[in-house]
Amino acid sequence: MPRIAVLEPTTLLGREVKETLEQHPELAAEIRLLTTHEEEYGTLTEAVGAATVVGFADPDALGDLDLIFVCGNLAAARPMLEARPPDTTVVILCPDATLADGRPVVAGVNPAAIERGEVLLSPH
Repeated sequence: MPRIAVLEPTTLLGREVKETLEQHPELAAEIRLLTTHEEEYGTLTEAVGAATVVGFADPDALGDLDLIFVCGNLAAARPMLEARPPDTTVVILCPDATLADGRPVVAGVNPAAIERGEVLLSPH
């Protein structure tokens, strides 16, 4: 099963993504909560019914992830995304994303095959 991270899990969208993943435990072996903001690092929260701490999004935290959902400010996340392993897929849910940031996808609208390691844009 995939190892998934939610980047910026304390945002409204980040909480929604985390809660949706928690409702479908068959989708992920692990849900990791990461941030690019120093003031958010170490925040105590809950994931999959247990207490967890928001970790810092650095190359070490990304090394074994299969999928990253980016929720929040994309400008802050760009350096981290550039450092991700090439086979880690990214879904960008950020309002400041542009077409230059990834390939737009909409479930049920453009069902083209998604390749592992792609950066995808999803509308809100």
